[in-house]
Amino acid sequence: MKKFGVIIKEALPTLGKKPFTILYPFERVPVPEKLRGKPVLDTEKCRGCKVCICEKVCPAEACKKITIGDEVERLAFWYDRCVFCGECAERCPWGAVSMTNEFELAAYDIESLYGHPEFPKSEEALEYIEKLRERKRMKQQKAKEAKAAKAAQEAKEAKPTQEAKEAEEEKAPENKEAAKEQPKEDEQ
Repeated sequence: MKKFGVIIKEALPTLGKKPFTILYPFERVPVPEKLRGKPVLDTEKCRGCKVCICEKVCPAEACKKITIGDEVERLAFWYDRCVFCGECAERCPWGAVSMTNEFELAAYDIESLYGHPEFPKSEEALEYIEKLRERKRMKQQKAKEAKAAKAAQEAKEAKPTQEAKEAEEEKAPENKEAAKEQPKEDEQ
């Protein structure tokens, strides 16, 4: 009976008050401003860094750099792996990753938990992408020219050696004949 008295003591003061719980999906509690929710990539700001810091600092390996379109590299997020630490948003040098207030990421299929980046549409981003493409073309062209120059140099170096081998081969029969004649002279 003592336990029943303790329960009544606890229950009576709360009978006239509003319940502490809410009907969650139907009633919402305001989300704090600095909530670290779903990370989102702004493709207009992302520069597709060669060594992507956002990708390197992610403890859960939830963001990876992928290629979209021709040669444009951007971050993609796997929200099923993300621990919402916010490291990617803090470390991005261009401020392209931001944390939203969205925290309800339940899904029926795993593909909906994959954040695929879109191709950038702003003129500034498209100009930057074109500059990157031009740099890449120039680099490839220089590599081809260097390869051709190296092949030409090797061909020049190989040509004298071939001539020397041919000269030796021409002298070789004379040397062989001379070598054969010497023992014959010694025998006489």
